[in-house]
This record gives sequence, structure tokens and C-alpha cells, in this order.
Amino acid sequence: MSQSDDNLQPPNSSEQNQGGGPRDSRLQTFLRQASAIIAAEKGLNNAAKAKLDDLAGRLHLPDELFEAGLLQLQDSNSPIGDLTDYEQAFLDFLVREFSQKPKGTVLSISIEEKAIKHAEDRFGISAHRAEQLFDYQAQESGIGRLSRTDAKDFGQQMILDLIGDQTTIDEKVSKRIFKIGKRWGWAREDVENLVKDRIADNEKVVRQQRRRPLILGLASLACIALIGLASYWLFENRESIFGKPKPKNDPVSVARTSEPVPDEGVSRTKLELAFPEFADSLSSEDSTTRIAAIEDVVDRMLTEETANDEQIQAVASWYYQETDSKVAGRFVQSLGAAMAVEPKSNRNGALESPYRAASLACAVLQSASEYEAENSKQRADSLHRVVSSRLDGAVEVADVDAEQVATSIAASQWNQLIQNSWQSPGRSSILIEALTTITKPYLTEGELQQFARRSVRTILLADRSQWQNMKSAIATAIESADEVQRIEWIELWLDDFGGGTGFREFAGPLLIDGSDRTTDSVVRVDESVLRAEVADWRNRRLRPALLRHQKIDETIDRLRPRFATVAESNATPDLIFQAASLANLCLEAKSITESGRAGDESAWSDVDLRLERLDSRLRDFVFLDAKESRPRVSSAGFDTTMRDRTIAAFGDLSEGNQAKRLAAIERLPGLVAKFESIPQPMASSLAKYLLSPIEPDEWLQAQRVVPEIANWHEVVLALADQLPESSASIDQVLTMYSVLTDGPWEEVVGETWKEDMSLSLLKLARDSLLADEAVDPDSSDSDWIRLEKFLQTAYYRRLSLLDPEAPGTNRSVIGNARQCVRAVAANSESVDRAIRLIEESTDNEIEEIVLLNQLLARSSNAKTPGGQSVGLQLFASELRLLQHWNQDRLLQLNGVIDEN
Repeated sequence: MSQSDDNLQPPNSSEQNQGGGPRDSRLQTFLRQASAIIAAEKGLNNAAKAKLDDLAGRLHLPDELFEAGLLQLQDSNSPIGDLTDYEQAFLDFLVREFSQKPKGTVLSISIEEKAIKHAEDRFGISAHRAEQLFDYQAQESGIGRLSRTDAKDFGQQMILDLIGDQTTIDEKVSKRIFKIGKRWGWAREDVENLVKDRIADNEKVVRQQRRRPLILGLASLACIALIGLASYWLFENRESIFGKPKPKNDPVSVARTSEPVPDEGVSRTKLELAFPEFADSLSSEDSTTRIAAIEDVVDRMLTEETANDEQIQAVASWYYQETDSKVAGRFVQSLGAAMAVEPKSNRNGALESPYRAASLACAVLQSASEYEAENSKQRADSLHRVVSSRLDGAVEVADVDAEQVATSIAASQWNQLIQNSWQSPGRSSILIEALTTITKPYLTEGELQQFARRSVRTILLADRSQWQNMKSAIATAIESADEVQRIEWIELWLDDFGGGTGFREFAGPLLIDGSDRTTDSVVRVDESVLRAEVADWRNRRLRPALLRHQKIDETIDRLRPRFATVAESNATPDLIFQAASLANLCLEAKSITESGRAGDESAWSDVDLRLERLDSRLRDFVFLDAKESRPRVSSAGFDTTMRDRTIAAFGDLSEGNQAKRLAAIERLPGLVAKFESIPQPMASSLAKYLLSPIEPDEWLQAQRVVPEIANWHEVVLALADQLPESSASIDQVLTMYSVLTDGPWEEVVGETWKEDMSLSLLKLARDSLLADEAVDPDSSDSDWIRLEKFLQTAYYRRLSLLDPEAPGTNRSVIGNARQCVRAVAANSESVDRAIRLIEESTDNEIEEIVLLNQLLARSSNAKTPGGQSVGLQLFASELRLLQHWNQDRLLQLNGVIDEN
């Protein structure tokens, strides 16, 4: 492809797409209201972020726009925020590249994709961030960007123009075609299909052109022969044909003129009589003239209140017996176009036209059985496809119901109006009243109120000033609102930061109950009363969730000493099983809260029942004594004196006195030699110390004991859990990792290197645990069957809360685990990448289950009262539980064949 192809641009692209696509008005509304929230909260703190997240939900703001808005809010002086060294280097690279291109250039999709890939490979920048920087620098440099849709359309036109009317493509042209397709975002397979279709069309045209002279010659010969035969027949029968003239009332003459004409002629005559003003055009032999006449007939029938039965029967008779398929096809196209639901205005009855078109189409369709013409079934099928396109599901021809079609059109019109409200709130507000009147016969009262309420709220969110066009609709929506809808209206009224539109003055009195109204003509609105009502509703809504979370926390606190043994090899399978159940219960409670059902008591019934059973069973457990043959003991084997000393040693790590910390570090190797494991709180404390900023001389001393503490699996798990949020320097983290694993970390690239390192540490701990843990050879089949059923049910319970559309419990354990994590991290780029790493790095289902579970807990950000991640509890308990499966089952899952 020549160099000039880089700068090819479609007409007006530089004006329309300069620097990127159109901006969403919702983002501007979000930024305007967000500024007031940040000012009220005195900065972009956690409280402000929570309100911003709620605001984004009410504005229906997509995640990409929400993230872009946060970046702009964090740095109002720059739309791209603070830059890292790598990001600045990437911008410098773009400046150099763009400086070589003339003003007004429009970049192709391939150039943008190459730049983003270069940012990922060379500078370690995520694709989303790279695209943001690319967009920014393109605007700064005066370089235009096409949207992917426009780019593909432009590329398609270039390819078609290049092929022209050719039926064969040489190698040089083929290479250029594929180069154009790649440059403008076309996949190679799609380019091949496009070329094949165009060449096939060209070949068809060539064949038709070749056959045309032959057809014309044969037609001429046939005409000459026909004329000759007709002349001979007329000559031989001239007396019988041209006899003496008959009087006007001659019965023979009357009989002759009354002979039946073909069906098509009859149907055309009926149509001409039904629409006499179009009779000349309808009787024309020119198909173009008849097409225009049919369009006029359809327009006439759609602009009248009702079409009479005679007109409908005339149209149906003509449609099924018309021999010209082009004319009949235009009738179907006209009805399909009239049934479009785009409510742009109500000029000339535009809103009513779809219903009249549907009524006419259904009437013509239902009369199909009355006609036996050869093509009547094909005509019925064509019309049926147009009518069915307005319905949600497939309906047989005989079952098509005009009222059902009208109901579907009414719902579609409202949905389209809601969608258009973001871009054109003024036009949409004007149509509310008319659309309510038109759709009232086809919708139930509840459906109509719901559509109207959604439309009004969407328009007001886009532009508060449009309330004056919707006074009646707003009043009706507020008066008929249930408790939840009333809270939404109050929040909308409270969030009207801009003011000055008169909306607050109009809607405020409508929100005040009759008992709160004064006797004056002016209604006084106490804002504090409305705010108190919202706060009370939120408290009542969250109270059931708070009570359950509090009960779970109390159970964990009461049984924490017993749970400490879950991470030890001397814990009974039953205790491990119940610990895993409680950890799953924690995440399930959080999932119910996040699913919007926190205030629904029925949603908590199963949690209450299982928590009661779990609490009762845990009280009756008997713990096994540590094996005396072991030279090292578990954390459960601490005597009182040793426990006190150990707690003191770990407590010294958080002291401000460096001497005490160094002394505690010196005691760690002795503890490692004495104990094979330590309680989780101590492991968390040690991990927190190692991942906090440490002075160089102290870190030199501390890193010497890191290889020793690597024998404590709990510490490695705690390091993996805390690493993504650590505040230690990069050098300290890299040194800690290399000493711990006896190998260097590959490279610090991108924004997810800490998450990747955390997964690596999890894999290290998992491998060590699997190597050290002995499988109980006496485990029965019922143990692992019971476990598999438990895990399958537990994962499905979480998944059904996160994704109501999830299939039934017949999916495998690993299938439910993967789907559960994906439901939590639907729009998280870093978690999606972590899922891929897990799938690529694990060898069997056990490995993938425990790593996915850790990722699930971290994504849900669930914590126990002591600050310990629920993921650690799940990781330790479910892994031990999995190891109590039948030995053959465990070996099979690990890909090992037991020869013994």
C-alpha cells in the first residue's frame, strides 16, 4: 500500500471526528454534580467516592465513563491526571510520531492498535490507559480519530472502489486490499468474504449482459412469428369477427363485454375503485409508476383514522395476486418502514402510524387463506417476517394478533424514547404526554406508569429544566410512587445542585405529605425532613444485613481459638469442613448485601438456618492432640509460657523502638525450628512488618531471616494477601521475593506486577502445602463425595446471588468457581488477567479451585473483624478439605497414576 493510504480520510471526517468520537452528555452531568459532592465532603475521600458511585448508578453511567470522570476529577488541570515516567515516555513517543503527520490527518485503526500494543510491550502501560493517552495526544496534536464503525465503513468503501467491476483480482491488488482492510479494522476473514461477495455480484452482472443480446434476438423472432400467425388467423376468420355492427343494446354484445377478466385484472380494478384518485397510476403498465401509486395508497391508509373493510379487502386481493414482485415487495417495505418505533415527533400522526401499519399488515396477513395464487404463500411469509420483527418471539401466521403487535410497538416506543432522552431531553419531554395518550389502549396501567416514570426521571437526570414540559407526568409519577420510588424522587430533588430551573420549587410540595402542608397557599418544604426520611429508609433497608453480619462476626470471634487449628495438620476433617462452611457463609452474606436484597428478610432465611446449625456443631467438636513423635509442634501445641513469649516477640515487631524490633527478628529462627506453623494473627503481623517501609540497616538484618520463615506456610499466604496494597519500596519487595523464593522476579512492568507477584507467592505456598500434607489413606468415598457436593452448592449459591441468569447446579465445581469469580470481576481488567494466569499456570482442578477462591475473596474485599482476609481462611480450610478426598481421586486430579 502506498504511503498516501496512511492519510486517506473520508469526507468531513476531520471536522466530525477530530480527536475522537462524540462525548456522552451524561459524563458532563456527572462531572457537574460530582464537583458539588467533592466540595461537600471536603475532598475526594471514601465518603465522596461512595456518593460518586451512587450518582453514576443513577445516571446509568457506563464503567468506562465513570473511570474517565474520576481521572478528570482527580486532576482538574489535566484530563489525563498525573503521569508516571513510563506514561510520560509514551506521550513523548506519540508527540514524535504525530509531529510527522500533517494537520487534519485521520488515523486508521491499525495505527492506533499498533501504538497501544507498543505501549503495553515497551512501556508496560495497560491498554485502557494507553488508549486514553493516545486520545489525549491526538487532540493536542490536531490529529483526528475515526470510530471503529466509521473506520470499517470507510475501509469497506475503499475496498469496493478498488475492486470496481472486476471479476478477477491479481496478486498486487489483493495485497493492497488486505492492507487496506487491516488498516481500517477489518479482520482478514471478513475482507475475504467482502471480496468474494463483490466478485460474485460482478460475475452475475457480466452473465446477464452476455445473455441480453441472445434474449433480445429470440424475443424479436418470437414477436415476428406471433404477428404472422395472428395476421393469418384474422384473415381466415374476418367474417365471423367483423360481421355487421350490432346495436348498443345487443345481448350478444353485452354478453361479450361481461366475459371474466383474469384475477390480476379483477384485483387491480378493485384497488382502483377503492382509491379512485390513484386509479390512473395503479393501472399503468410501468412498474415504477405503480410502485409510487402503492406508496400513496399506504400513506393514505395510515393517515386516516380507520380504513374501511372495502379498502382493506381491495389491498389484500391486489397484494396476493399482483404478478410484479417488485411492486408487491415495495408494499411490504412501506409497511415495515411505517412500523418503525423511533418517536422523533408527532407531526402528521407519526406516533400513531406504527399502530395503523400493524393493523393493516395483520388484516392483510389474516386473509391469506382466501387466495390460492401460486405466490400467495410467499407473499404471506414476506409480510409475516415484517410483523414478527415487532414481536419478542416467533408467532405462526395464523396466530398473529394485531393487539399483541400493538402492545409490543408501544413498549418499543417507550424504550426508544428513554434511550433518546439522554441525547435529546427537550424533544423527549415534549412527546411524553402524546405518547402516554397513544399507548394507553395497548398497555396495562402499571406498565404505562412504569414507562412514564422511567422516561421522566431519565429526562430530568439529563436536563432539569425540561420539567415544565412534564408537569402532569411528574405529579402522577410522584403521587403513584411506592416507597422505593419515593426515595428515588426525594434523592433526585435533593441532588438538584444547579438550581435556578424551578424544579425544586415545583416538585418539593409534591413530596410533602398532606399532614405536613400548611394552610397557606405556599407550601413550605423542610429539606431536613426529607433527608431524615431517606436516612431512615436506608437504615431500615440495611438493618437485616447488619444484624446477620454482626452475628457472623460474633461467631468468628467466639470460635477463633478453635479455627486456629484449621491451618494445622492435626485438625479433624469435620472441623476443616465447618471452617470452610463459615468462610463461605461470610462471602454469601456479603453477596446478598451487594445484590440489592439487604433489606429482604426472606433472602436471609437460609443464612440464619445454616449459621444456627454451624454454631451448634462447632461447640461440640473435640480436637486431636498433637502427635508426640513430631520434633516440631503446631501452633495449637503452644504452652502458656511459650505462647506468651511468642506473642511478645511478634508484638515487638510493631514497636517504634528499633532495638526491640531487631531483638524480635533474632528470635524468629529459633521459633521456626521449634514450631512447624504459627497462628494466623501472628503470620499477618509478621507479613505486615516485612511489607512496611524499613530502614536500610534494619532491612539488611531482617532479610536474613526471610528464608527461615518461608517454612511457615501461613506467613507466605499472608504476604501474598497483603502484597498488592503494601507501602514498601520496590527494591524492598523485590529483595524479599528473591530471598523468599531463591530466585529473582522477572520484571516490574505495568500496573499489575504486584498482583502477579502475589499469585506467584500463592502458588509457592500451595506447592509447599501439597508436598508436606499427607493424604489420609483411610478416607472413604463418602468424604470426598460430601465435599464435592458442598463445594458445588457453595459456589452455586454465591454465583446465583452475583448472576441471577446463571444455569442450575449441574455445572461442575470448577465451572461454578470460574463463573463466580467472573461475575464478581465483570469489568475488572486486572482480575480478568489474573484469571487467565491461573488457568494457564495450574495443572489440575485442585490448584485452580483454591487460587480462584483466593481471587474471589480478594475481589469481594471481605474481611473478618480482626482484619484477616476471608480468602486466607478459605484457602487454608478448603485446601485441607480437598486433601481429605479419596486418595485415588486426589492422585487422579493431580495427573498422577498410583502404581501401588
